[in-house]
Amino acid sequence: MPFCTKCGHKLNDEDRFCYVCGTPITPPMETTRPEITNSEEKEHSATQTIGNSPVSNEKDTYSINYSPDRQTLFEDGILVLTPNDLILYSSDEKDELKRIPISIIEDSSYSMLSRGLVLKRRINQAENLTNYLEEIHNDITELEEETEELRDELKESDKEEKERLLTDLESSERELQEKRKELKKFEDHPAEAQLKQEELADIDKQVFRLPKDFSSKHSNKDEYKIWEYAVKRRVIGTSTLKVETFPYDAIVRIEGETVGTTPLTAELPLIDEVVLEGKYHLDVIKEGSEEVGFDIPTKLGESFKKVIELKERKVPDKSKDEFTRSLRKELPDRSVDLSGYLIEREVTGLNELLMLTKDTLLVMDKDRKNYLFEIPYGSIKEVEYSKGFFGSKSVKITYNEKDFKDELFEIWIDDKNGKVSTAEVKRHSESLVDFLNKKMKESNVVTAPMHKRSKDYYAIDEEDIKNNFRRFEPFEFEELVGKLFAAKGYRVEVTQKSGDYGVDVLAKAGHDIVAIQVKHWKLPVGGPDVHKTLGSMLTFGANRAIVVTTSDFTNQAYEIQKNTPIELWNGERVREEFKNHLINAVKHSRDFENN
Repeated sequence: MPFCTKCGHKLNDEDRFCYVCGTPITPPMETTRPEITNSEEKEHSATQTIGNSPVSNEKDTYSINYSPDRQTLFEDGILVLTPNDLILYSSDEKDELKRIPISIIEDSSYSMLSRGLVLKRRINQAENLTNYLEEIHNDITELEEETEELRDELKESDKEEKERLLTDLESSERELQEKRKELKKFEDHPAEAQLKQEELADIDKQVFRLPKDFSSKHSNKDEYKIWEYAVKRRVIGTSTLKVETFPYDAIVRIEGETVGTTPLTAELPLIDEVVLEGKYHLDVIKEGSEEVGFDIPTKLGESFKKVIELKERKVPDKSKDEFTRSLRKELPDRSVDLSGYLIEREVTGLNELLMLTKDTLLVMDKDRKNYLFEIPYGSIKEVEYSKGFFGSKSVKITYNEKDFKDELFEIWIDDKNGKVSTAEVKRHSESLVDFLNKKMKESNVVTAPMHKRSKDYYAIDEEDIKNNFRRFEPFEFEELVGKLFAAKGYRVEVTQKSGDYGVDVLAKAGHDIVAIQVKHWKLPVGGPDVHKTLGSMLTFGANRAIVVTTSDFTNQAYEIQKNTPIELWNGERVREEFKNHLINAVKHSRDFENN
């Protein structure tokens, strides 16, 4: 029996989509990131509250850590909220007792009457949808028979009966056509079927209660309120923050935690105090500039944008500047591997460098090291050469991005402090406008790919192994696992971030094809994730599979593994593999070269 490659739900052979999460049962996408080869590697060689949840965005976003959103010990076990599931573990975390996909949760609330967290979830979705579709089939059969009978009656009717029969026939044929159209809609568009099954589903209530001896910095009531918000945050959708400053490279801090530098796009994290107070506080700081602070409400599914023109500090403050410089040591890496882009042209602006690649406009800082943001050509709405104040002219680019519409990016061509003539600046600006207008019309690329880290970023050391690869985001850890298998002699493909169908890395060496699922988690990986990988293995033509995690596996996961062509690599095994193949191997190679 096959399994859904997204949620691990068991499927029937004839299913066209998963009735639990709605994922179409289709072959995997063939688009992959570039292969990693071994030759490339040789060249570059009780209550646990998560203060900051993972921050992810398709454009340019930072993760603070890879922990789950929240985990708390309830009466029935440890309840864990992740971006995709609500999971109940046994109190010792050895067994996964229950998993509820976020996609089937209708609502969550704190109920004083029930004295707990009330979760409403949709059940009997598949059964109710099947019954509904059967009713349509039965209606179609009855209407076909009725229509045929009316046609027969028409042939034998007299003049007085004919008019009535024609009216009945037209009504019957119209209803038949509508029923067929509705059925075809569900057959051709699984997303429509998913919406319908959600509408038809029965609602089941489940109550999670804190233990009587619950102890935390929060009261029981506040703990329930935080959980209510946390679940709704995943059901309704997280809120997105975008901060732009002039000049660039200011540090953004949320509730005292350093998030990144501007321009910044990020999910607003889940923070207990913020949920209870109803607002986030943010600070934007940069050496030599006045600090800017502002608040944002905790509205779910909203997008917030702040554009700040930083003002120079009137009185120098060395202590503040030293503090700001110290924060830069903990900033996420913004390096980029330009060799991974097909660059057609370069344009130097006053404050940034434009890399005009095959599919996107890549904006970098002027030293060519750090990625600022990226604009896919297909998302550009308008480009114009505009005259500004005092005769200065800029190129204005209007574009759309995820969660934000009609964004404006304005660039002034660098005149090298007057060394480049006004006429030359105009020529370069108009040439840029022509190039972008041409690309805008030709391109259908509307989503920026995850920007490629520099090769040095993936050079790991003993500290990375010691802290369990903490600095790597989940999708970066997938790349790192790819490099591990490349070092072991495999040709490697790392699948796209979305649409990977349960396989993150595909490793090939001769007839050995390995489908690899990567889980950069702190909590144990459960049985459904192993099911998911098994369901995807044959789809990718693999003869075996490996689930790699930085944590461990539940008892169910180990039980499912038995008598299957799948290996489970826990954190201890993973650290040992990296140490042997990506650290010791490099050391031995260098020692050999030195001798």
